[in-house]
Amino acid sequence: MEPTIEIQEKPKPSANRLWLPRFSLLTLVMVMTIVALAAGLFASKRRNDKLQAQNQTLVADNTQYRNELGLFEIEDPAKIHVIRLASEDDQPRKYRVYLPPGRKYVRCYRSNAIPEIGIPKGVADDTLEPGNYLFSIGVTRRKGDGDSDAVATFTLNTERTDEEHWRRSMTRVHLSEKENDWIINNDTGEMACRVSEPGRELELHDPEQPLVLYRARAEKIVVKDRSDTGNAMTWSTESIDGPCDGFMVWIKPEKPEQ
Repeated sequence: MEPTIEIQEKPKPSANRLWLPRFSLLTLVMVMTIVALAAGLFASKRRNDKLQAQNQTLVADNTQYRNELGLFEIEDPAKIHVIRLASEDDQPRKYRVYLPPGRKYVRCYRSNAIPEIGIPKGVADDTLEPGNYLFSIGVTRRKGDGDSDAVATFTLNTERTDEEHWRRSMTRVHLSEKENDWIINNDTGEMACRVSEPGRELELHDPEQPLVLYRARAEKIVVKDRSDTGNAMTWSTESIDGPCDGFMVWIKPEKPEQ
């Protein structure tokens, strides 16, 4: 009798059985490397963005501090550079100025009959060579009495700050009120004027045009409220149309050097 051989068939895979992909060890290492590189690049970008933001903040702070000190780099050697410095109670007012080469300049001033805009005729009191300067304008006041008006003394200082060309000059100008009660206002005891001048950030100007350093124009005081003794408690100011009392300082260019 011949032996019987039983052949068992392998069960067919179920259609619902989950199929899982198979990876080689090399593929797994490559995937992990790519993921690690991507994570590193992302972290590096975030770190660089943070450092860039911090750097921008530092640059802005440095610019602000330099502006407060009146320090600046020459951005365009052919332009006038000017910036107003900080000073306690704006006394004296100070300005750093760079005058470009190619011509000489003149510092001018005018007492009273100060226009709202434009450059009036004035007194030319100092000739300036191209270079770096520190200008200051200080004012002291004396109250008038029954026989005289209040008097203001403006002190103009010019200091050449280039080490190899250092020089200094000073001019004092005395003026009294003519038409407007503004040097020491009778009601408020304050100086009633509006001042126009360069700002606390660096400005570049055309060297062929005058540069106004200081334009003080008298203003009218309007008292709104008084105490029982008649003293002014609150008040406002009103501008005066046309030329009026005040003081003005500017720098004008001379003809270009041939």
